[in-house]
Amino acid sequence: MEKGKGLKKYNLISLVSTPLKAAPFASGVYLLMKAIGAVVPLIAIKLDAGFVDAVLKIKDKGMNKALFWLILIALFIFISELVNYISRLLWEKIEIKLNEELLIRVSDKTSAVKYKYMENKEALDLISRVNENIVPYFSEGFLKCLHAFDMAIRVCGISIILINGAWWGIILIFGFSIPLCIMAQKSGAEHYEAAISVTEKKRKTEVLNDILCSKDKEEERFLFGFSTELGKKWEESFKQVCGIQLGVRKKWFIKMKASGVFVCGASMLIIVSLLPAVISGSMSVGLFISLINAILELMQETTWGLTEIVDSLTRTNHFFKDLNSFFSWEEIDEEDKNRMPYDKEEFVFKSLVFRNTSFTYPDTEKQVLKNLFLEMKEGKHYALVGSNGEGKTTIIKLLLGLYDGYGGDILLNGESIRKVPVRERNQIFSVVFQDFVRYSMTVRENVELGNISHKEIKEEELLKLLDKVGLKNKIDSLSDGVEHVLGKLEKDGQDLSGGEWQKLAILRAMCSPAPVLLLDEPASALDPESERDIYYLFLNLMKEKTAVIISHRLGFTRWVDEILVLGNGGVLEKGTFDELISKKGIFYEMFESQKKWYGKQ
Repeated sequence: MEKGKGLKKYNLISLVSTPLKAAPFASGVYLLMKAIGAVVPLIAIKLDAGFVDAVLKIKDKGMNKALFWLILIALFIFISELVNYISRLLWEKIEIKLNEELLIRVSDKTSAVKYKYMENKEALDLISRVNENIVPYFSEGFLKCLHAFDMAIRVCGISIILINGAWWGIILIFGFSIPLCIMAQKSGAEHYEAAISVTEKKRKTEVLNDILCSKDKEEERFLFGFSTELGKKWEESFKQVCGIQLGVRKKWFIKMKASGVFVCGASMLIIVSLLPAVISGSMSVGLFISLINAILELMQETTWGLTEIVDSLTRTNHFFKDLNSFFSWEEIDEEDKNRMPYDKEEFVFKSLVFRNTSFTYPDTEKQVLKNLFLEMKEGKHYALVGSNGEGKTTIIKLLLGLYDGYGGDILLNGESIRKVPVRERNQIFSVVFQDFVRYSMTVRENVELGNISHKEIKEEELLKLLDKVGLKNKIDSLSDGVEHVLGKLEKDGQDLSGGEWQKLAILRAMCSPAPVLLLDEPASALDPESERDIYYLFLNLMKEKTAVIISHRLGFTRWVDEILVLGNGGVLEKGTFDELISKKGIFYEMFESQKKWYGKQ
């Protein structure tokens, strides 16, 4: 798939070219079927006219000719139905392939963009619109393009028939279509603007729906009894979304109904203009009746069908502006192309230095880091502590390459970390965040994700690791042991408690071959003493690796090599536990306020 700046821009031509690329054979045959279907109404005019004329002459010429036309009509109907049936089968295949093609494109792009977009409200709204609308817009747009092609052939065919009897009717049809198209274009723009305006409200509705319906919120719903109150908020938000969308559709419907009066008048004028040709005998009664049906159907189609086509394609064109904006977002790979490849076989971690590093989050003014200087060395364990918003998690995000617009430098083994490809930093840093993922996979797979490219862990070794983090008894109680599926996606899946999931996430990090381990409050669901104990175990097991732990609870800090107290964009205090306690500064006050959580130390 094309990415980033080299991506071809989407436009209305893409509505046809994309299905042709996703399912070439099925789309090609489908277009052929639709082309055949487009001439069906024109053939029907001649067949109906022939049959009516033959029926009117049964007295003089008998039934043979009428039966001949009737057989032709029956054969024609059979072929038409066969074409429609084949078209429906082909469309099913095209739609499946189109869904696959488009969703893969969006998924690949979403996973490739820089992290800054994931923390931006407008960007999240755009991702939501793209994910929700890309398949419907392409599917509907493709069908509307074919509908427009169908209408064009029918208009041309009827125009050829009318050119001798009522040529000005052709001008009337085209003249009437122009204001309708303009009206539909404005309506399409209003429709899409309404869709943009309700994106945030729709996301809020989805969040409330998740709280009210998801299993993992069930206990709190029961405990706090907030279902009724949140249900009212959901209903209010849902009604706001529906109200905005309904208002736009109502305006469009009223305009179309009003234009229906003019359609009726125009149709009558064309029909009346054909009467002299029938009276003079230059047009048969059968052709006249067939033309009446065709003209009425075409004019009705012009009112609704044409306006729907223009409205839909206008909305799609506006959506493509969003889609092109989404696909133009900066990608991680764009910068990685200019970086030196990382050789994990030869790499040995020695040191990490933040040298006068400053950072401000996009679209904010507060400088989170101000000329920060700190140094971490091989095999040492560090604790980053401090109040909320003082840059602890920011340091981890910069190391992982989630953000790169920082001043100063970060040195890895004396070289700027900017030279290390972002996608390869997971070979250097293994991280567990507070909001870690609960994978609905087997116990073994959950652990082995920490080192996905490595060979399978032997069951005996895996059980030892589970025992070390206090999960062995729990896993032994499962019917399939380490091969048991966790979560609730499968019928026999076993859910874990919050603390058990966190232990599993920490174990996953421990299995990683990365030389530096980053823990951002992954044990916050545990009680303070259990958190302290799991960190004690973790630090003892990871003696040969460098570890950086972020936590607001300070019981574990007595076992790290150095504590870094962050504040005002820099390091306010640093030292061992005993050094900082004896200093009786900021860290001492923080620890004293928590001392009662841990009982006797």
